[in-house]
Amino acid sequence: MSKPVVGLVSGSIKGDLGSCTLVDTREEFVDTEHFDGYVLEFNKYVIDDVYLVVVNRHGINHWAPPHLVDYARIADCMRDMGVKVCVGISAVGSLSYDYAPGTIVTPVDFIDLSKGRKDSLCRLGHVVHSSVLQFDNDVVLALKMHTLSDIGYLQIQGPHFMSRMESKMYHGGYNGLAVVGMTAVSELKAMTDAGIKYASLSLVTDYDSWSTSSVDIEMVELAVKDDSRCLKIVLDNLLALGSIPHNLLPAKTVTEYQDEAERKFYSRLIKGVSRV
Repeated sequence: MSKPVVGLVSGSIKGDLGSCTLVDTREEFVDTEHFDGYVLEFNKYVIDDVYLVVVNRHGINHWAPPHLVDYARIADCMRDMGVKVCVGISAVGSLSYDYAPGTIVTPVDFIDLSKGRKDSLCRLGHVVHSSVLQFDNDVVLALKMHTLSDIGYLQIQGPHFMSRMESKMYHGGYNGLAVVGMTAVSELKAMTDAGIKYASLSLVTDYDSWSTSSVDIEMVELAVKDDSRCLKIVLDNLLALGSIPHNLLPAKTVTEYQDEAERKFYSRLIKGVSRV
């Protein structure tokens, strides 16, 4: 029986995987109109009869900002490497005093204010409308995280933080929103298209700019510098993540629908040519 494969997408939050056995490495060079040098490195480890595929969403040397991350490429590569379940870990700001810096939350629902991102596997000529209702509850439960059903994640475009007026508009439990970040919803959309069950572990690094203090990147980097709790939660629950039933996945993923449509298109094209 083959080992289950779990994905882990990281960003600013780091952790030590030194005790894990590295079995494979894959590099993906991402073409972009904005800059050269965006390289995604997928490292595959084996831990307790489970494979763990790890990638930094920003690329080697933290190259790409949140709004230019190629979420679709990450999801597609994860799928090619056999990943069926994935966890994303990221830093977020708090929209309420109920979630103090240092708290780890697992959002269930979301509001997405971002735009123009590479977060779908749909291509021109092959449109599939997938349903992205919320973060996957099976993954949340496998992580053994206790979260309220109304905890929401607000995704903003980035890389800029919200203004004080913007932040005040959403703070205090507006529509169940608890935290604000820049990556988790885009990852959820891309992973859903790839047929991968996904949830986010979000580390609160600060109260967002609705509070009296201002937010800056130095504050966030200091908060995540020595905090490896998110990674520890994933490693501690790796067997539970790997045993999530795969038959709960959609019958066909977006990519499979597109591949089928391409085969039919080229089949018709070839038949047409053969009659010439």
